Amino acid sequence: MAARVCRDPVSTCAALPKSPAAWGAKIDGTTRQVDGSPWVGRNIWLLSFGGGRRRPNARTVASEIWRRGEALGRERSVLIRMIRLESLSRRVEDDARSFRDAKPFPHLVFDDLLVDGVVTPIRTAFPREGWDSWYRFEDKFQFKKHTCDRIDLIPEPLDRLILELNSGPFLSWLSRLTGIPGLLPDPWMMGGGLHSTGPGGFLLPHTDFHRGRDDQLYRRLNLLLYLNQRWGEDNGGALELWDKEKDCVVREVLPEFGRCVVFQTDAHSMHGFSRPVVGRDRDSVALYYYTTSPPGRFSGDGATHWRGKSMVSQGFFGHVRQLAYRVCMAMSYRISLLAWYVRSK
Repeated sequence: MAARVCRDPVSTCAALPKSPAAWGAKIDGTTRQVDGSPWVGRNIWLLSFGGGRRRPNARTVASEIWRRGEALGRERSVLIRMIRLESLSRRVEDDARSFRDAKPFPHLVFDDLLVDGVVTPIRTAFPREGWDSWYRFEDKFQFKKHTCDRIDLIPEPLDRLILELNSGPFLSWLSRLTGIPGLLPDPWMMGGGLHSTGPGGFLLPHTDFHRGRDDQLYRRLNLLLYLNQRWGEDNGGALELWDKEKDCVVREVLPEFGRCVVFQTDAHSMHGFSRPVVGRDRDSVALYYYTTSPPGRFSGDGATHWRGKSMVSQGFFGHVRQLAYRVCMAMSYRISLLAWYVRSK
């Protein structure tokens, strides 16, 4: 008998193929579709297991989806178990006003996303610095940063948490919160997934890339969920929300365990943490949400734009490289703005 995985948390279910091989025959390695239905939709919540720089082949993806789908089918429980979706939904109108009115750009900070009882499992499961599956950044923009965007490598229950945050019910809540309809998760988690920054590490203030994979998607929201118990100001690493026009920090957010930040991402939402991390790792889950249609105003291009004044350069040639970088990025931004204007007309 075919395993069953709930498409809807209340009633409907859909039969799964009877083997990983059957899954592999139904997966398109480019579009990630099952029986013609896109993975990133409100009905299919069991997302593809993408990998960005190290994307697995279709059979690997198929086997992993089959294993987790079969396990979830046996559980016969509701879809959402790790996040407080019901309580969030009850106050969504108030939170939506807070989101719209927040400065320096629309955002919401709240501490009650996770249900009771998940603190210990999540902290125990989060990988340490020596984990073999970390991708380690070596540039000076995001110093000592490690990431993993492969959900087939992310340990349980962190993988389950990510699936819930990418599920249809949660996307519906995000749309109600932000007023952005048709939000989609990124099944490849490009730039997202698990993040960890070691002592001495930092993330320079920046605005994120706006165009998604193959320029077919438009990045609209960032969700950051922090997983650091007993984090104090002396640990550094506070998230900074910048007013880009005034070039100043308007709000700082300590990355304490369970604290969630949702913010609109565009050409104006400059953020980062300039103060280095002190004494311990700074851990988080980062997820990004897209739409298939562009916003009503220019919101950025396919590049990450780092704040030039935050860059540290040494020597004459270092200053020349920094100046050249700032000039090139400024030109790139203006060309993208012109292209958007021409296209919109």
